[in-house]
Amino acid sequence: MIVWTDETSYSQGERGKAEPRTWRAKVGAYYVIITRHIHSPGVWLWRSDSLDGELRELDSKDIEAAKDEVLKKVRLTLSSTAHRVADALTALYDDQQEKAENKLH
Repeated sequence: MIVWTDETSYSQGERGKAEPRTWRAKVGAYYVIITRHIHSPGVWLWRSDSLDGELRELDSKDIEAAKDEVLKKVRLTLSSTAHRVADALTALYDDQQEKAENKLH
């Protein structure tokens, strides 16, 4: 189960009185952060330094929906990356096999 933790930098005395503004979760070896931007109230943004670190806007306005949206985006990104890695490994394996066969002839 993926656990989200409150990573908000609270001002002194603000903790427990203000809504969390930054959430972090570990997804396997990857960390994902959801945060509100100070100049964009009502907008949730996300990034993962483990993936590409780029800050992106989410469609969801509710934090629970935003968490679900991020996990779907991470799943799609990792799936796409896994397919590209598998293709690259296949190309490397095929190249190695071809070179070994050429040595035999």
